[in-house]
Amino acid sequence: MLFTASHIGNVGVNPEDYDRKNRSISAVAVRSLSPVVSNWRAEKPPSDWLAEHGVPGISEVDTRYVTRKLREGGTLRAALSTQGNACRNLADRARAWPGLEA
Repeated sequence: MLFTASHIGNVGVNPEDYDRKNRSISAVAVRSLSPVVSNWRAEKPPSDWLAEHGVPGISEVDTRYVTRKLREGGTLRAALSTQGNACRNLADRARAWPGLEA
């Protein structure tokens, strides 16, 4: 999931607001992840939720640039890992992904 808003996470995570029971994302990219959760209903910061569900995340990404590339070229394949996987393995995983149209 690519977030295009410049600052993500200050609302935190609240299970009462979940739209679905099963996670449907495999990775998250943001420009800036808030270090502070300010919503009184939040039970945890997004980084904790991602870790609990095994979803890798990356920040400091120029998400506006990535969005422009997606608009110009359509869906792109990518792989993100926090396990120290070799670049070749990640590239193979990205190529093997059937895409959104499958």
